[in-house]
Amino acid sequence: IGDLYRDLQGVPGQNSQEMQSLLRTYVNTVLNEEWPAFRVGERNFAARGILDDLFAKAGELEPHSLGEQTLHIEVLRLLNTVTHNHRILGDSVDESVLPMLWVVVWIGGLLNLSINALSASGRRGFDYFLLVTFAINIGLVITLIYVLDHPFKGGVHVSDDPFRGALDLMDHLDSRRH
Repeated sequence: IGDLYRDLQGVPGQNSQEMQSLLRTYVNTVLNEEWPAFRVGERNFAARGILDDLFAKAGELEPHSLGEQTLHIEVLRLLNTVTHNHRILGDSVDESVLPMLWVVVWIGGLLNLSINALSASGRRGFDYFLLVTFAINIGLVITLIYVLDHPFKGGVHVSDDPFRGALDLMDHLDSRRH
């Protein structure tokens, strides 16, 4: 997003500022509308229309020199990358770990706990220690799967920092222009 914003500075005419404004609106929409929805497990594509508008503006560009043609190609390439990543981001909200993985972990864990309980060594303290450590291990695996299954929730989550960094870069570039 930052690279695209920087490249748009080289687009001739009013299209440069219009496209940069749209890109800034896109980032703010992702941060203020989509991301809060992602955190509660809801899909939200509020920014999708803004990307459509950016593509429409990019289609209006009429490069006249080889440099402008090269810049136009790069703008379209980066815009395609942003759009692709936006689709992946939105799709990851409700994608989940395969149910079979949960089945394997639960059944495998219960079977292994049962085997450990049945194959007692005769030393009660050691047997309890083995059962407890194995149960903790199973609990950690289940916790890991849960965290991976909910990428926008909890203490370990996908961060919106890259979008905030893009806004910082936009502010920096704008301040250098004025």
